[in-house]
Amino acid sequence: MNIDEMREYVRYSTDIAIGCQVPNLQIEGSPRMRNISQTGLCFTTKSCVQRGNNIHLTIPVNGVDFEVDGTVMRCHDMEVHYEMGVKFNDDRTESSIQMIDQLCQIEQYRSDVKTKEGREMTSEEAGKEWAEKFG
Repeated sequence: MNIDEMREYVRYSTDIAIGCQVPNLQIEGSPRMRNISQTGLCFTTKSCVQRGNNIHLTIPVNGVDFEVDGTVMRCHDMEVHYEMGVKFNDDRTESSIQMIDQLCQIEQYRSDVKTKEGREMTSEEAGKEWAEKFG
């Protein structure tokens, strides 16, 4: 995969806790998603997973857990944690598209609240509040 392919899709920034499972490997720490696109996502964790390994991700969005399988494309040592890039195994995964849409709406809501009200929220807090108002 080259840089042009990696940037083919828009990435949406976020900061939410996710679950991840890799066969025969214990993931340490609390993984946090950093960004997501139509074809994959990036997250941070205390464990490094080698490129090519399969990974199962659980992404909570408004009280619903989206289950997505992917392949680790990269793992970079960032000194205090590792940053992993994962490509979804099925580019047509309907749940990934729904997940991206909801995450974008939540992050836009979070940004709007900060701008209009001056109120800071975590992505999780924004998700709960967004779901109460619009879900």
